Amino acid sequence: MSDPRIWAVPRLPRGLLDRPQVEKLLGSDAVIHVVHGPAGAGKTTVVAQWAHGLADPVAWVSVHPGNASRHVFWRDAATAVIRSFSDYPAVDPHSREPAWDAAAEIDALMTFLRSCPSLVLVIDGAHLIEDEAVFADLTELVTSSRSLRVVVTTRAHLSLMGSGVQVQMDVDVIGPESLVLQPEETAQILAAAGPAVSDHIDQAAHRAAGGSILAARLIAATVHSRTDRGSETDRPGLAAAGEEYLRKVLRQVPDDGRLVDFMLLTSTADTLPPPLAQVLVPTADVSHLLRVLEDVGGGMAGHVEADGTFVYHPLLREGLRARLRRSRPADLYRLRALVAQWELEHGDAFRAFDIAVEIDDLAFACHVAKRTWLDILRFHADGIIRATNGIKIWRLQQYPLLSTLMAAAHNTRAGGRFRAMEYFAAAALGSRIHHKTLNTVDRIILTTLEGSVLRVSGNVNRALTPARKAMLLIDHADPDTLDELGELLPALLANNGVTFLSHSRYTDAMHAFESAATAAAASTRPRAPLHPLALKAGTAALAGDLDHARTLVDFPHQTTFPAKEVGTYLATLYHVARTVLFMETFDFTAAAAELDLLDDELPTNEHRGLLLHLRALTVAGAGDPLRAAHLLRQSTVVDPALRRLAAPALAQLHATSAVLFTLADHVDHAQTALDAIPRRWRDHVQVQTALAALHRGHSASAEAILARQTPAEPTTRGQAERDLLSAILFWRAGRAATARHHFTAAAVALTSTRMRLPVLFLPADDLSALREAFPDPAFERLLGAGIPLIAPPLMTAARLTPRERLVMTYLARHLTASQIAAELHVSVHTIKSQMNSAYRKLGARRREEAVREATRLGLIGRGE
Repeated sequence: MSDPRIWAVPRLPRGLLDRPQVEKLLGSDAVIHVVHGPAGAGKTTVVAQWAHGLADPVAWVSVHPGNASRHVFWRDAATAVIRSFSDYPAVDPHSREPAWDAAAEIDALMTFLRSCPSLVLVIDGAHLIEDEAVFADLTELVTSSRSLRVVVTTRAHLSLMGSGVQVQMDVDVIGPESLVLQPEETAQILAAAGPAVSDHIDQAAHRAAGGSILAARLIAATVHSRTDRGSETDRPGLAAAGEEYLRKVLRQVPDDGRLVDFMLLTSTADTLPPPLAQVLVPTADVSHLLRVLEDVGGGMAGHVEADGTFVYHPLLREGLRARLRRSRPADLYRLRALVAQWELEHGDAFRAFDIAVEIDDLAFACHVAKRTWLDILRFHADGIIRATNGIKIWRLQQYPLLSTLMAAAHNTRAGGRFRAMEYFAAAALGSRIHHKTLNTVDRIILTTLEGSVLRVSGNVNRALTPARKAMLLIDHADPDTLDELGELLPALLANNGVTFLSHSRYTDAMHAFESAATAAAASTRPRAPLHPLALKAGTAALAGDLDHARTLVDFPHQTTFPAKEVGTYLATLYHVARTVLFMETFDFTAAAAELDLLDDELPTNEHRGLLLHLRALTVAGAGDPLRAAHLLRQSTVVDPALRRLAAPALAQLHATSAVLFTLADHVDHAQTALDAIPRRWRDHVQVQTALAALHRGHSASAEAILARQTPAEPTTRGQAERDLLSAILFWRAGRAATARHHFTAAAVALTSTRMRLPVLFLPADDLSALREAFPDPAFERLLGAGIPLIAPPLMTAARLTPRERLVMTYLARHLTASQIAAELHVSVHTIKSQMNSAYRKLGARRREEAVREATRLGLIGRGE
């Protein structure tokens, strides 16, 4: 029977070497012991031997690739701790539900340990931990709990071993020198392995082992398997040593060959529950064979649960697999594939994925990804990168789903975006090549992924077509197809919606997000509805449907989104909604604080253009439009990552930058920003470019811009902004009736939605004139007296220098640049420079436009 106080501690093999000097070091008063040594130094064995002799409960966590991430590690640690108290009256280990992130797991552990007696937590193989934050978590856990002692084994140097941490946290490091075998210990190992050998073989074996307990055991196995025992004392390779270890195990039990065959076939599993053993070797006495293996010391980790799960000693497993690979390679592949299928069916999707990639079954890896995409990406992004590191990118064109998963994994790493884009490109190419040969489910997935890949790589215009096709396929799919999509359906709908949103197609985006919310409501994953909720809220706020946005985010409270998800990519549009709602109340400090929560996500967040735009508006709204303009200029001109933004997002940033620079009276910078807007996207930012022209005194240019038909879908916000700007232009042109029409329409829209932000950057004097001329009580109550004064009074004329006005006078007389240069006795280059400067200030691109605008503004006489 296993001791209920000792959870998952490795079984002690026969012929164990007593190491009292190391156990004495582990018994010191330090709260953390770090046992540091190379592979084969006996770290695990000596700590296990010490743990078996303790009176306190022991929770043992063996680190492996499947639990090396921060969240999964602490999930396993919490389980081991609670299981080690299975006989403690206050604990019901079966009542525990896993938490959704590392912080929650640690909080749960802290709470648990405050109510329980002392405990020893052993972390075996800590060098495999992928996230350094685990060790910071560990120190916090030890500091907060007086009942906890920790033992860590590692092959590599850890942050816990730093001198500062050792003093602060009372850490004892048991280094390699303490683990080195003494000559008499090597002789003891040799004696335990077989008949006594001569003293000179003992001495030679000790020298060859180099103080390593594993090397000594391998040498002992080798020595006792040779006819000439004095001729072989060199260290064998791992596979050969495994073979020797295998022979040593088999010598202890008479067998007719069935046990060898059973061991060969079942060694293909990393962990071996009896039902999996039955799948790999269909035989009636699986339980008996596993008990034999346990009795002869073939396992290292013992029972993981009470179901008899067995784990081979790594050395023995490698030896078995080497023999199987050499003699029956087809069986090795077939059985590893069976293990992968078993792991997938029993909830360990990442292990299934890892095995599939290992045996080069990329089709099955894609199948795993399709079924469990979100979970393995959330918990095992680093593991995905490790497992797929050797796959050639040209092969991924055959597996677009796999290449997209790899791209998403790389995109979670700071600095991994370039590599992610390579994989996204391979996915886009592969989805186009294989599109016609796919069933409806795969067509939906790959068409959506194609649109997503094009979107995140900046090709928003090309992304629109596959997004539309994917939504058409989903909208017309039969129930069986939707059921087969399963947990992927909400994510696919959300991705298509984000593509529509990036193209300012708010109605299509909201339809996709509503469908995603409906699909997520049927999900078994508690977090599934959160992303559609965030997307709906952000879209509603941006479009001007503020009442809907307020309801979705329970504004101004923060109850509809779990605290642990705040600040994550999942919550981006949730924070966007709250930022916009705060700005609508002119509370720019609260809006900025909301954006601060997303700063850590900004480098890899595909919505970073939108977030930067909102950041600039909060800075300008707080009274500093020049700093806001420079923030946008710095990002769009200097930051290469932001220059790769999608064209609509860049156009929005440049247009807003132009407005802000104009408000700050930096006309040249404003013109540079306007010139940077791609021509095909200028109609998408008509209101901003017209506003910039209006603030520079170019009413005619502003009217011409607004007169062009916009391809963008009108929203409540966009139409209100357009109506307000039109009202000012018509009022200044003396067309009061038309101005009243537009102002009334804007007032109705603003009061019905309680939207105030569209008035923020309008010229204060013109807005006051409209309010006085067309009084609206509801509109006045909405605005009140609290509008921040951001915009200066409107410029009545462009600020031309005397020389620029003189050049414009000559241009009105139809003189060429050369003729003007001769008249003024300067170079042609100087005249052209002055002409270009005047054109920029007048908002003109050609001579005729510049002369007409200068004449209208009274800068030159009409008869000139």
